[in-house]
Amino acid sequence: MKVIVQPQNGYINRIQALVSSALLAQEISAECEVQWVPDSTAPANPAQIFGTEFLQYFAPKPQVWDLKPYLNYDVTAGIVTLAGLDRGEQEFMPDLRALLQSGQVISEIRISAGGKFSLSDIDSTFTATRSNFYRRELKFTESIESFVANELASQGEYLGLHLRYSDRNHQAPTRKKTLKAIQDLSRDSGIRAVFIATDTPSDLHWWKSELQSVGLSAWWVQAADLPRDDSRGGLAAMVDWRVLGKSRGVVYFSESSFGEEAAVASGFCDISIGLGPSNSRAFWVRLRTYLAAGITYPRRHFFSE
Repeated sequence: MKVIVQPQNGYINRIQALVSSALLAQEISAECEVQWVPDSTAPANPAQIFGTEFLQYFAPKPQVWDLKPYLNYDVTAGIVTLAGLDRGEQEFMPDLRALLQSGQVISEIRISAGGKFSLSDIDSTFTATRSNFYRRELKFTESIESFVANELASQGEYLGLHLRYSDRNHQAPTRKKTLKAIQDLSRDSGIRAVFIATDTPSDLHWWKSELQSVGLSAWWVQAADLPRDDSRGGLAAMVDWRVLGKSRGVVYFSESSFGEEAAVASGFCDISIGLGPSNSRAFWVRLRTYLAAGITYPRRHFFSE
């Protein structure tokens, strides 16, 4: 039997799907294969991201799939397909488990996913298993791993702070709540150094100043501010994610898979802090969006050619 996954969405969502499929394959004693198709949200090809040994999972000539929604079983071909789409893959795991236990002949399980799922349920055991996979099996390219090693060579223990504002601004917590969370984690851990990763580099110096004002130090990896559809931006994000994953605990936005998986990778998910969205912030972000749209409406609709 073979589990074949075609990861979707951004890099970390893809890695979640990849790892979930690899762990599923281990659980049912199957092979695992990755059909990685770059797109505008994840333009880098696997060889630009993953180490040579880890690339053994990847199909050399990936195919573009168009799977039917949800869980389906082709009795004649012995092929199970799963595309959770709006409902997610986890909802169909009990049905997949029942199908696997039914005695039906299954040669392949083809999964199109952009997130995590587990046959044995999403629980603390799955979190620990993912953490072990990230630390022991997931390998990035030599250039990424060497860059991270050089960055950390002069660093002692540190905490991670992941800030995601660009496409999740309406789901972000307040700055006050975020600052309090990193202070709490620092107090509980006794660590005063903080690594900051953010999708809005212009915020870095503001946060450094705020952290210094409460007795903490801050640092980050200097990288160019590149758009998501530039593969170099993805590689810089992988560096940030790897450094976050080597911290002693992460403060992150709960709506961000990037921050959540970094906390899992760190091995300190139990003390890491995932912050929920601020309702008041979401209101003002949406209001500004509507006002901006209203201001530009006449120009867009009456003065355009």
